[in-house]
Amino acid sequence: MEIPLSDVIRTFRRFGDLHSIETEDHAVRTRTFALRIGEKLKFDSMQLLYLGYAADVHDIGKIFIDPNIIDKAGRLNKAQRTQMQKHCELGFEAMEFIHLPEEISDAILHHQEHWDGSGYPDKQKGEQIQIITRIVTIADMWDALNTDRPYRSSYSTVEAVGIMTRHQAWFDPELFAIFLSLVRGEPSPWCLRS
Repeated sequence: MEIPLSDVIRTFRRFGDLHSIETEDHAVRTRTFALRIGEKLKFDSMQLLYLGYAADVHDIGKIFIDPNIIDKAGRLNKAQRTQMQKHCELGFEAMEFIHLPEEISDAILHHQEHWDGSGYPDKQKGEQIQIITRIVTIADMWDALNTDRPYRSSYSTVEAVGIMTRHQAWFDPELFAIFLSLVRGEPSPWCLRS
């Protein structure tokens, strides 16, 4: 008997929830914002389903990271940063046996990649990064900036937009325009791509 994908995702999210309530809340907020971008792009129901699942489990690898690193109140040192960056690969490896759709497993592995090639773990750039992953990357950073972290308080909306704008080379320019239209409440010129 094959287990429905939604049950598999729910099970792994539960593992994340046990590790940190912030992981659960972050996944929900990331999912909500990612789906808003997907709707602006006029994604079909299957694309939206995969986008939602990808946002749900993008950080699942953090369950394998020492909670003292996840919850550290100060800046991470180099060794801790290296350990934290492994969450992408650890999550991908943990989910590999499930045979997730590529769009979802790619988001787990590559959600820290940047449009300009400066991300990790594979230094992908531009359209080498799948579109669902590129959306999750934006939603992930937006939520991270807008919530309290152990090492800092949340930024205001204006501050968070400023930070993302300073780092806009990390993001697909079309998706970044949609992101800005959503946070500023303006219509976006990039709603025709599927």
